[in-house]
Amino acid sequence: MYADLSTRELFRRFSSNTVLYGLSLVLTRAGWVLLLPLYWSALSPADYGIIGVAQLLQAVLVPVFSLGLHDSVQRLYHEWNAEERPKHVAALWTASVSMSLVLCAVLDVLGARLAPYLFVQVPYEPYLRLALWSAFFVNLALFSLALLRIREDIKIFSWLTIVSFAGQAALTLYFVLGRGMGPYGFLLGALISAALIGIAHIAIVLRECRFRFRRAHLTGPLRYGLPTVPTAILDGTASLFDRYFLDKYISLSQLGLYNLGNQFGSAFNLFNQVLKTSWLPFIYRVVSERQDGPEILSRFAVYYLALLTFPALGVALLSRELIELIGEPRFFGVYEFVPAFVLIYYIQSIAAAMGRGMDLAKRTAMWPIVPTVAILTSVAALSVLVPQWGAYGALVALALAACVRVFVQVGISMYHYPRALLLGTLAKVWAIALVAFFAGYQAQFASLWLNAFIKLALITLAAAAVLRVIVGRQAFESLLRFRNGRYS
Repeated sequence: MYADLSTRELFRRFSSNTVLYGLSLVLTRAGWVLLLPLYWSALSPADYGIIGVAQLLQAVLVPVFSLGLHDSVQRLYHEWNAEERPKHVAALWTASVSMSLVLCAVLDVLGARLAPYLFVQVPYEPYLRLALWSAFFVNLALFSLALLRIREDIKIFSWLTIVSFAGQAALTLYFVLGRGMGPYGFLLGALISAALIGIAHIAIVLRECRFRFRRAHLTGPLRYGLPTVPTAILDGTASLFDRYFLDKYISLSQLGLYNLGNQFGSAFNLFNQVLKTSWLPFIYRVVSERQDGPEILSRFAVYYLALLTFPALGVALLSRELIELIGEPRFFGVYEFVPAFVLIYYIQSIAAAMGRGMDLAKRTAMWPIVPTVAILTSVAALSVLVPQWGAYGALVALALAACVRVFVQVGISMYHYPRALLLGTLAKVWAIALVAFFAGYQAQFASLWLNAFIKLALITLAAAAVLRVIVGRQAFESLLRFRNGRYS
């Protein structure tokens, strides 16, 4: 189907899918923001330190449990014939769930012994154990979500996202506010919610499976997917190291503010995830069905990164006003970490947009090099900078590691799947965004609403300037004439 679409029709399809995916994801993120005053009234920064470490462990374990096998489904789905496809899905899903259950059971037995080597201030029982089993149930969702994305079944994907948010919000609020159970109640609610929604994900996958598979249905996709398994494991552990070092050098309260700064910064990363959710199935289909894949990928990668500058500026600049509006002075220190986390997540998004190539060429053997180099850079920088500068040293180390990863991943991807990078256009986009940020960061007047207005105006001006760079002067002037004629 994609083979018959023009570039404009491809962009319309990509942008339409992105908007539809984004509605549910942005809605749930907005819901969490609206609930923050309730959580902040009952939880302290130290409580958030515990929750942040537990959530980090969960984030590390999910890719380890999945073994990256759902990525094989997403990449190869449209290349399997209709008759064999359910057998491939069944074989990979069975392998993934079986291995994750075994790994989770082993870690459950060894967890109490291993946890003190990782974290000093957060005990395994009950906090990290809840995170361990939450990771197992979250892993159950990965296959069904991959299937829904690659089939562009956006309605079911969106409903599952919203229901998952509603269930977790209801349970965590009940345990935290209704029962006064603090961080334990928050993590318990998250576990129960993940287990319940996991049942729905199992039902979706089972509809796609035919369990009369042979070894070939597993070994074929594994040739593509196995090299990505170390990558998934390394990627999972990479996010562990900053908290590992910080746990030794800063207080639990400051770690809680750092974790909350990461959560606010990840509000921008939500937009990256929205685009990525549509981006991966889009480029896989383009490469599978069209001859001009490199040209499409080059052009759309610029669109991808240009679009992300707007939410990056919004989160980096307006989080200060949002935190002050919530009105809990204990948490005002969160903002000082937010812009740095936005920058780190934006750098990582460059790899998502421009670093696809090994998977497109089905040459995944070099994938583990990418996270290995990033981890070595991160550990070396963290070991030097965190003892000297604490949380700020961790931010510098993470930014440095993200830059190294982008450089290596894009370089290897270009080698396997050559195309133009259009760095000149991107340099102009990034220059506009940086000027707008530094101008908005200086807006510190007495009125919170005046500050917000000035920042919104700067973001709007930056958006217009970026649009002119992306579409060109003539097209931009045509858009302005069309707009003026429409509203005159």
